[in-house]
Amino acid sequence: MEQAGDVTGEHTRTVHRADSGRAYRGIPVHAAEGVHAHAQALAARLLPPGARILDVGSGSGGLAARLHDAGFDVLASELDTTDYRAEPPVVQWDAAGAELPPGVSPSEFDCVCAVEMLEHVENPRQALRNFFTVLRPSGVLITSTPNVGHPRSRLKFLLRGAPSYFGRAEYYGSGHTTLLPDWMLELHVKGAGFEHVSIEYAGSLGLSGKQHMAYRLLEPALAALKLLPSPRTGDGCVTFVIGRKPSQA
Repeated sequence: MEQAGDVTGEHTRTVHRADSGRAYRGIPVHAAEGVHAHAQALAARLLPPGARILDVGSGSGGLAARLHDAGFDVLASELDTTDYRAEPPVVQWDAAGAELPPGVSPSEFDCVCAVEMLEHVENPRQALRNFFTVLRPSGVLITSTPNVGHPRSRLKFLLRGAPSYFGRAEYYGSGHTTLLPDWMLELHVKGAGFEHVSIEYAGSLGLSGKQHMAYRLLEPALAALKLLPSPRTGDGCVTFVIGRKPSQA
């Protein structure tokens, strides 16, 4: 679904949110199945209890609610907050703009979660620089984007000239305007100043019927050819890149 965004000058900005049909505690989830759960698991693995997290591109607030329920101190941010339904406070913010979120100071957060949002912005590198600024020294970045290197995505590119989650329909429907292969996102994260950068994969493709059966039959051959994403949770249709701000930054 599409949500009308804020108006800056003479330009009306549009926020696109995919309708997955799933929800967390009644809050719509706009990401592939398993992605929010994996982000929460990463936060639990990498952060101390009660760590302060900035959840960027919160949408309706499904991930913000999960992180809050896990005991973290969460501030949500979104370009258009009209659909936000979660308990943690939310601020309106253009993550790829020149300013920090309203009321936010540099080096304020232990973690930035930017899950399934960088493919929506014109300048992901500026967004990553903003994330670096608001993180404390040794703070953690957890970011994700559709895995365009997944075998199913490669097949789609071969057949239609565009990978999974990108193409004319997704451009206008889901607002996926910036394609970020895993190697490119990794380089962008390192270029923003992060260190100890790693990649892993999560999320389920959501296939059903004959498509699900065909993929499962092909899976052993794909594994033998080392074409499946690794390490992964689920089908690995989403790329997660994790980095840390240097302790002396």
